[in-house]
Amino acid sequence: MLSDEEFAFLAPENGYALTNEIAMPADRTNWTSDVDLKFYYRLADGRYGKMKFSMIAGGHHFCMIDSVLNPTGSRNLEPAQ
Repeated sequence: MLSDEEFAFLAPENGYALTNEIAMPADRTNWTSDVDLKFYYRLADGRYGKMKFSMIAGGHHFCMIDSVLNPTGSRNLEPAQ
């Protein structure tokens, strides 16, 4: 599930999609070579997490994934103190 929350600490219970497609056709006039997306995710075993996915499609072509998973199954994704 895409998110635009800056401080995403509580994963939603519902509304998750099986896939997400990033369309970057080169023939568009507003084409950009990079993307930054924030997601919540729920694994098949019911555990919740959040992820930031960044990709550069030009130059050296790379992606970065920054992810947090709560191993307890709780929707709370706030780091423990």
